[in-house]
Amino acid sequence: MMRNICFLLLLMFLPEVAIYSNEIKKPIFYIGGEVDLGFNIHFADFNKLQNIPNCCPRYTNTLGLGWNISLLAQKELSEKFALRLIGGLNSEGVTFKENEFIGNTPVKYEEDVSQIVLLPVTVQHFLAPKLIGLYVEPVLMYKIFGRLWLTFGLNFSNLFLTKVDQKEVIISPNSVVFVNGEKERNVNLNLEIPNVKKFLVRPSLGLSYDIQLFDAAWISPQLRFLIPFQNLTNENWKISHLDIGISARFPIYSPPEVHYYYDTMLVRDTLRIAVFGLKSERTYLEETVLEKTIKEKVSDGYIYKTFVREKYRTEVPKISQLETKLKVVGKSKQGEVQNNPVLVIEEFETEEMFPLLPYIYFPTGEWSLESSSVNLIDKSTTDGFDESFLPWNTLKIYENLLNIIAKRLKQNPKESIVLTGCNSNIGVELNNLELSQKRALAVKEYLVETWGIEPERIDVKFRNLPEKMTNPSIPEGIEENQRVEIFSKSGKITGPVRLSKIEKVANPPFVEILPEIHSDASLKGWNLTIEQSGTNLRTYSGIDLPEKILWSVEEEPIPKLEEPILINFIAEDILDQRSISKVSVKIEQRTIKRKREELLGDKKIERFSLIVFDFDKADLLPQHIPILNQIKSKIAPNSKVTISGFTDKIGEVSYNKDLALRRCLAVKNFLQLPDSQVVLNPVGNEILLYDNSLPQGRSYCRTVHIIIETPVK
Repeated sequence: MMRNICFLLLLMFLPEVAIYSNEIKKPIFYIGGEVDLGFNIHFADFNKLQNIPNCCPRYTNTLGLGWNISLLAQKELSEKFALRLIGGLNSEGVTFKENEFIGNTPVKYEEDVSQIVLLPVTVQHFLAPKLIGLYVEPVLMYKIFGRLWLTFGLNFSNLFLTKVDQKEVIISPNSVVFVNGEKERNVNLNLEIPNVKKFLVRPSLGLSYDIQLFDAAWISPQLRFLIPFQNLTNENWKISHLDIGISARFPIYSPPEVHYYYDTMLVRDTLRIAVFGLKSERTYLEETVLEKTIKEKVSDGYIYKTFVREKYRTEVPKISQLETKLKVVGKSKQGEVQNNPVLVIEEFETEEMFPLLPYIYFPTGEWSLESSSVNLIDKSTTDGFDESFLPWNTLKIYENLLNIIAKRLKQNPKESIVLTGCNSNIGVELNNLELSQKRALAVKEYLVETWGIEPERIDVKFRNLPEKMTNPSIPEGIEENQRVEIFSKSGKITGPVRLSKIEKVANPPFVEILPEIHSDASLKGWNLTIEQSGTNLRTYSGIDLPEKILWSVEEEPIPKLEEPILINFIAEDILDQRSISKVSVKIEQRTIKRKREELLGDKKIERFSLIVFDFDKADLLPQHIPILNQIKSKIAPNSKVTISGFTDKIGEVSYNKDLALRRCLAVKNFLQLPDSQVVLNPVGNEILLYDNSLPQGRSYCRTVHIIIETPVK
């Protein structure tokens, strides 16, 4: 009997035992990392890097040490295949060393460096690139047999450190030095590698063998080789590396399935929710909840939890309230706060002189005006062109250079101009005089065909580099030398553009509005308006209320009257209740007419820019003199004169600041101003006035700004 009972029990439990015995958890994926020691292999066949002086006959293949540190994620696709993603940091530097025997080399003996002798010497050339980058590499893995994997990958590297050290050292005879008194020459440290390609793509091939640590965790010695096919620079220079390292990966499992079982028990809590009746009697509802939860019990991946809810409600009367507040303060540009502000809006008469840059720039190899940045208009609109209506913007005025020149030629029929076409004399423009001629003829054609200027009043010349060129060895100089120069003996044609206007200045320039809303019910919305005598100046609205609203007074529309400014603030809640707050701000208008009638202190502001200086020069040019004479005539004994000097972005900050100061002093000395009347402000390239990615922007930065402030009664 007992034997039969045991047999029945065994039959009952056998299926469950079978299920659990066959249930083997598998990782959904692995995570880990790897560390490699790399033998960096540089395949090279070049003698120097571009723009870095060197006299090495030839750098050839060499070997160096590097390293990789990375994280990895791996997903097994089947018994034979897996996919791995690696990402990390790698070092790929090396040191090239090449010896060279040089006969009859000028050297000095270390004991007597005063005399130069000619001796045969042996030198060693060093070139040490420092290359560190981030890389990511997807890898397909194939299990050859057992635990041995063959890997195929594609390495994407982005080099963020691409510096190079270089030097040339005498190694024989040991008793001599170069004529500079040192054993080294052509020394350059931490230079950026010229024309470096920072993004490299290289296939990889490798082997890996798995060794089990515990459970499903593995370490794997590995060997990997990167196949180079992409040059690092414009030279014949490719990089590969053979990595020997070890990786470790650990399993990540899916979370266990959770089951819930429910029973009943009680506990009590209270929650308030709103219910709305008539506006005169606001009511709220109190909801009481009976609920109890026993401690969670975790066993074999199951969670047992019991609860029940029981509710009852009672009404509680309550009155809803809505209140708004409004505070207004003045604020200066420096952030200083002024309570109970009085707005003062003052008019100033301003005149500014904008120099004309008489150059039309062309892209490399181009000659049509459509490829330049000048504004070309239709023949039918030329009569309506008026330079006095041009925007108050130097580069916008430059875009209309040809239209300004043409209009002035129409107004001064006895004047003529000379057009000189130039090229950068490099690459496709090398000695390309035909291109220079085409550029000048394109400008002449526009002036003749569109504006009707007589052809005999326009003389065309052409040459390679301009007479006053920008440094032709730098990209900016190449771009600036590709131009047509416009010359006229008369300032009536190429003189500056004069614009005048009346500026309005507010004090304080900003009004900060601080609104507040206190409401028992939810807010439907709010609205704030700024008005003067029924004219709306600003409107702000929304649902969520900001901490503050900033009104920039000098932006249009600007208050034009002396009537007080009225600020209205209205809020409304979802019960349709409204609350209104108002603040009045006093205002005072100081127009030029009123200030002169009342003999108040006023001043006239005049701004002038000199026509651009030549590249890297502070000398006054002949075209500067008429402008400076005009400026000098406008300076009264009680005028205050500020002279600010500027440069383009090319060059060091300290050098450009000194260049700007020399430009300021040249102007000050010409104007013969005493120190008490003038302020010099050499800015250099700490502030770039115009877009320095454009050749005209860089040219206009080589200037001096002059501001004359003269009191007027």
